[in-house]
Amino acid sequence: MNHQQEEKLRRLVKEALSDANTLGLDGCRGIAVFDFDSTLAQTKEKVGIKLKGDKDFRYVTSSEYAQIDPDELEDQDFTEFDSVSGADPILPTISMLRDALSCGARRAIILTARAPEASGSNNDPILRLQRIDAVGSSDPKKKANAIRGYRRDFNPTVIHFYEDSLKNLNAVRDMVENSSDFSGVNVVLHHVGRDGSIGFEEVKYSPPEPKSSENDFN
Repeated sequence: MNHQQEEKLRRLVKEALSDANTLGLDGCRGIAVFDFDSTLAQTKEKVGIKLKGDKDFRYVTSSEYAQIDPDELEDQDFTEFDSVSGADPILPTISMLRDALSCGARRAIILTARAPEASGSNNDPILRLQRIDAVGSSDPKKKANAIRGYRRDFNPTVIHFYEDSLKNLNAVRDMVENSSDFSGVNVVLHHVGRDGSIGFEEVKYSPPEPKSSENDFN
């Protein structure tokens, strides 16, 4: 995603926003992270994939791409997928994004599988509503690691993650439950359905139980 394409994406989100409300961000000490395709907007672009053994690319939707095993990929073509045109906003999650922005631009992050990583600098304040990070991969661990980075960078007390891919949600759940980086942080996973429904699952770090010793039985 180059600088011009990032601006188009930001303008698309901006046009869908209205007056802000409030989200459960613990007095604005939390952050909300949003996938883009099939979460904030229904998009028409497709990504080309070439699996091991394939001679040619085949083009799939963002939802189909999210289900691809990254270990099976030989090559990818983001030429079409890396642009944004004619996207239809998904109003329930756009409303959640709007609410998060009531706490300031730093509290709303778009985390997309689009590639490559978007250009960060922008002098237009209208376009600096939220941070956009592109991992350029269908590997669920990529998004999970990005969220780990947000935990370290922003030190939030709560993290909301809106995502249509169950694989990505499962990767974040497994990471949070097993990583002490998330000790004391509430992570709320929101599965976004095709009908625009938004799920709710609270996940917390589960420290390992202390190992028992022989002295415990004496």
